[in-house]
Amino acid sequence: MSRRRRRKQQSQSSEPTPRSLPSSSFGLRLSSSFFASIPDTEEFPTRSPDLAKQIIDLVNHCPEAGVALEVLCAYALSSGTGDELGFAVLPDENDPRPNTVKIARAVIDRVGDIWLWWQVIWRFLAWGDAFGLMEIDTKAMQVEALRLLPTWQIHAIPDETTGQIIHYEQRFGGRREHAVIQPLSMVQWSYNRRYLYGRSLYREALPDWAKLKDVDQDLSDASREAALQPNVHIMPPGADENYKQAYKSDHEARKKKGIVPDIYLLQGAEVKKPMGLPSSFPLTGFLDHHLMRRARIAMRSRVPPYLLGIDSKFAKEISMQPAIAFVVQVGLVRQLFSAGLRQLINTELALKNVSPNNWVYRIVFPKINVNPYAELIEEDVDQPGVTDSDFVMNGGGYD
Repeated sequence: MSRRRRRKQQSQSSEPTPRSLPSSSFGLRLSSSFFASIPDTEEFPTRSPDLAKQIIDLVNHCPEAGVALEVLCAYALSSGTGDELGFAVLPDENDPRPNTVKIARAVIDRVGDIWLWWQVIWRFLAWGDAFGLMEIDTKAMQVEALRLLPTWQIHAIPDETTGQIIHYEQRFGGRREHAVIQPLSMVQWSYNRRYLYGRSLYREALPDWAKLKDVDQDLSDASREAALQPNVHIMPPGADENYKQAYKSDHEARKKKGIVPDIYLLQGAEVKKPMGLPSSFPLTGFLDHHLMRRARIAMRSRVPPYLLGIDSKFAKEISMQPAIAFVVQVGLVRQLFSAGLRQLINTELALKNVSPNNWVYRIVFPKINVNPYAELIEEDVDQPGVTDSDFVMNGGGYD
């Protein structure tokens, strides 16, 4: 018995448990026992769980939100030529630094692909933040990988005096010990950031989503009641209860065999549709309210309504100049995405002992063509609205 108890105690003590990370300048390369990354399953929120569940429900079940997020990710990272990465690191024409660009391209190729960058953009738009842990190889002195962490499990811990983030914590919930992450090892992409965290693109649409679900159920019930009108069978004069039961049994037996093409009635009998039931009342009120809520949710993305399948009748407020609003929104998404890329690249340059004075490079995105007839218009002629745009990130600004 004593040997069995000792073996049991040894097996329990040998199980890995998450612990705080060493306070290294750039962190260490970590094993999977420290952090949980669950890209293919739903997150278990430990930060603002009620808000998180509402936003998760909206982006997962609202077509206007889901399609808009896909459109924004696609336009932010792709072009008509089908670029495999979605952006490029190029030298600055006014101050070319070939070695810097070489290191920057190497770390981008090493840590990510189009799937990872798509997930980054999707998360900070949908959830408000995307958190990427840089895994550092201290022997090779380079960023070895970038691991996306569950957004709603990451807590930013600020300094009480300055308000600056001193470290991050991944809190798993339950009795499992949380993990501490040094800020220099974390890349935080945020949308519409307010102090510590960003705000979901659909944060202000939560009331509309709640009401849309209610009216959707009401509309479904009303439509079903209107479509399924009962038949009224009027018995002939003098028919007793036995006749009614026999007629009903015979009619039900015929229905079970299939379509009833003919009905034979006695004089005075009648089969007709009732008057004054829900079918005689219009459903336009439900439909207008339903489509109005859909349009309000669609407004949040700035994606033109025709890309979301929204009737223009209910999208007048966002269809005046959709190209301008959409291009500006994509430009903002690219700018926020580039800020995190720059932090990743600059960390690699610091590990390679490259002087900050040499951290000169450009992050270039493919051109957006929002006018299908742009090729038929002369380039020298001023065009109304916005037809296309080429976004170039250079030191945190646009060229």
